[in-house]
Amino acid sequence: MKLLVFLWNWWIALTGKVRRFTVKTAAAAAAGNTGEINIVAMVLIIIVVIALVAIFRSEMTDIVTKMFEKIRSGMEL
Repeated sequence: MKLLVFLWNWWIALTGKVRRFTVKTAAAAAAGNTGEINIVAMVLIIIVVIALVAIFRSEMTDIVTKMFEKIRSGMEL
């Protein structure tokens, strides 16, 4: 029984230390690297958007052309 209590107390202490370490590490990482992470994220988003435009260029042109045709026909021009 004493062994079980000892192991339980050890487990609680260990998980508390891990939790505190994780919170401190995450807070330090978030405070120190936010600028670089945001720049990298923006560059990756721009690259993905450019790639999608390059891949679906003809389809997007068709969609815009059809949209303007419907607008013109609705305005009876």
